[in-house]
Amino acid sequence: GEREVCLPRGTTHATLRDEYVEDAEPDATQPETPENEVYESDIVASGADIVPGQQEQVGYKPPPVSRRPRRRGRRLQLEPGDILIFEEVKNPETDGATLINPRTGFAADANPKQRHAVRLTRVTPRVDRLYGQPVLDIEWDSRDALPFPLCISAVAKEPPCELRENISVARGNVILVDHGQRLPEEPLGEVPVEAILRPCVDENRPAEIGFQAGDFSPVLHHTLLTFSAPLDPTGPASTRLRQDPRAALPAVRLVSAPVVPGDDKPLPLFELDALDNPAQVVPDLAKLKLAPAADDTDTRDEQARKKKKLEEEKRRAARYLQGMLSPKTRRMMNAYQPGEPVLPELINALAADLRRLVLRWEPRYDLLDSGPHDQHFVVEMDNQRFAHLRFGDGDLGRVPPAGMPFVARYRVGNGPVGNIGAEGIKHIVSTRRAVIDTVQRVRNPLPAQGGTLFQPLEDARLQAPYAFQHNMQRAITAQDYADIVVRDFPGEVQRAGGALRWTGSWYEVLVAVDPRGGTEADPGLMRAIRGHLHPFRRMGHDVVVEEVQYVPLEIDLTVCLQTGHIRGHVRQAVLDVLSARVLPGGRRGFFHPDHLTFGQPVYLSALVAAVQAVPGVENVIVHRFARLDEVPNFVDEGVIHMGPLEAARLDSDPNFPENGILKLRMGDER
Repeated sequence: GEREVCLPRGTTHATLRDEYVEDAEPDATQPETPENEVYESDIVASGADIVPGQQEQVGYKPPPVSRRPRRRGRRLQLEPGDILIFEEVKNPETDGATLINPRTGFAADANPKQRHAVRLTRVTPRVDRLYGQPVLDIEWDSRDALPFPLCISAVAKEPPCELRENISVARGNVILVDHGQRLPEEPLGEVPVEAILRPCVDENRPAEIGFQAGDFSPVLHHTLLTFSAPLDPTGPASTRLRQDPRAALPAVRLVSAPVVPGDDKPLPLFELDALDNPAQVVPDLAKLKLAPAADDTDTRDEQARKKKKLEEEKRRAARYLQGMLSPKTRRMMNAYQPGEPVLPELINALAADLRRLVLRWEPRYDLLDSGPHDQHFVVEMDNQRFAHLRFGDGDLGRVPPAGMPFVARYRVGNGPVGNIGAEGIKHIVSTRRAVIDTVQRVRNPLPAQGGTLFQPLEDARLQAPYAFQHNMQRAITAQDYADIVVRDFPGEVQRAGGALRWTGSWYEVLVAVDPRGGTEADPGLMRAIRGHLHPFRRMGHDVVVEEVQYVPLEIDLTVCLQTGHIRGHVRQAVLDVLSARVLPGGRRGFFHPDHLTFGQPVYLSALVAAVQAVPGVENVIVHRFARLDEVPNFVDEGVIHMGPLEAARLDSDPNFPENGILKLRMGDER
């Protein structure tokens, strides 16, 4: 009946029921007046907290509480970019969230695959004027279109045939997590220092000893380093779980402290432990206010000499660090007196400055695109799955300065063991108390995917010489460009075509794209394809990416009815069959964009067969079967051929007749 509501397959928008909530804080925009104030003793019945025993104190007057009107907001705080999961889960006959079948209501009949994630592209709050109900209109990417009908309410098949409502829910608070255990920070040591002996400047004037970085190739202590593909934050939810192992990068980050000149070797500006405990640099900075202690070191005491030298190095590093602090932090340090407690404001200011000064090094697949100042490194795995870190040489990537200390932050865990099934995650572990107290329940409605076992080195050696034969790395012909688009954009592009054109001065390759799920390609997708094809471009080829050239059709039919059928019902059924829409139940119309693509001819026999299959159709007479606004009528030929970059289109929309016209006449009507 009309109370059965389902979102059809292919839907890209919906409306959520919202509600108003009052903010916890009063509206500060309202003026303060005596009439707007009340004492707590007047609102004890409303739940205000009174400290026991205070009311009996002499001269006690309860503090005033504002009666300003509170701000009214919305409960649903969704924004573009958020992820929602649609799920048929809530059983209206029970208090719990149990999987049900929309018709039977039994959990055993539920289909756990009726879950789908979407990434919101537009969120519009509004109010239903008829009922005053706040609602939220949401839209998502066409690539996240529903792959199945999503029921909101349905009538049970068995008596008493009651209406089952609230079958489906939209779940928020969705985050993407991947497999891998984050380990504590691992010190990698300092870059070795090598002395450079220069020739003498003059007689009895030896040159100063210089320093240069030695070979620094640290090895991570733990094996099975996690590798993961970079996440596209703007992509649809349908592509979030699909990963390309060839694009995976190691989940390791390096941080290092800057170095300053020293007598024997460069000195770290600060210890990397100070990032977690900024207060430890305060004593060294505070000592700069004091005059250096008198030199009473016994030159024969080796331990005393080392201690004195260490103090001098700390003082020199602190002097450099003081000059790099922000003006605000320097003012707070000038006001600080040695021996006093360190204020939280000073700790926060120091933490911000240290985070600004620390150097961060990022992993790369290789260093061929890295410049002399790029802080990049490469991870190389050995046969025992230990990770060796390789830095640049000064031309391809920066060389770590001598004496620079490094700390590694990385995760371990790989392979198909992380591909857990749906509902496999039940607990959350965190060192933050706020997370433990706030999260009431955690689950994964969708199964994990993408975990791949690492490739043994023996297999890599065998397959490497032939890898280029299976992976196209250079486009030579026009069709090569189209094949690359289809290969690398499987979820967004149904098909692509290419044609080589001479412009009079050079060759131009036209790449036409047939988007999946519609007739108009997203501008962002076209830009992404254009940029993606550039590395594959042959020298001397200009690449132009356009949408498919749609050819509107004009079709004129007469449908004869069988006895006992209503004209209007049959007419609507024929229009649905020949439409360009997704029909209830997930079926596609004959002229749906995903049914027709490049160079695909339109056969009259297939069209007549589709109409003839409609219940109530006795016969079909075709009067015109042609391209729109063109003279040739292809009724006798029975086929309309398309060019290599053309696709047929017939929307049958009276508001846009330029997209195809369908004239339908009904005979033998009742």
